[in-house]
Amino acid sequence: IKSIIVDGVQINVSKTYKFGDKLEHTVQYILNEKYDNLSNLFNGCNLMRTSTINGFSNDYKVKSTYRMFYNCDQLRNVDLRGIDTSELISMDEMFRSCDNLIEVNLSEFTTPKLINMHCIFAECYNIETIDLSTFDTSKVTTFGGLFYNCRKLINLNISSFNTSNVTNMQEMFTA
Repeated sequence: IKSIIVDGVQINVSKTYKFGDKLEHTVQYILNEKYDNLSNLFNGCNLMRTSTINGFSNDYKVKSTYRMFYNCDQLRNVDLRGIDTSELISMDEMFRSCDNLIEVNLSEFTTPKLINMHCIFAECYNIETIDLSTFDTSKVTTFGGLFYNCRKLINLNISSFNTSNVTNMQEMFTA
């Protein structure tokens, strides 16, 4: 990893920063474990407002982002450019319950193996714009709850979506 920036502070291997007990533990996890599973990485980091993660080594291809930012209710901005997602299979509940999320940048995500998009943005009450136009959804089977309770969502780009293998779209747009 080249850098992790949380609330404008760059975190590196020589220091740990305490934004809350959970985040300090998370930083150590990133530095010491495999990078292919980002599940629950920032789950419940209630104090975090912004997150920028970029520069993952090509040796680590992310396979799961299950609940990566789940219940980060103060999170407003996320920039995930530079993460290799060519092996990504599941994004299940990645941003679920990020009540105050306003902006998310997934513009460099490549997703040829993605299968599960269940509830990625569920209960992101304040997000107004989502651009998923770079996503390859040809293998996705689950869109269920994808934008569930995104009450302020007014701009949505899903122009690249291929739904030929989708078996579940239940409550995809329920508000």
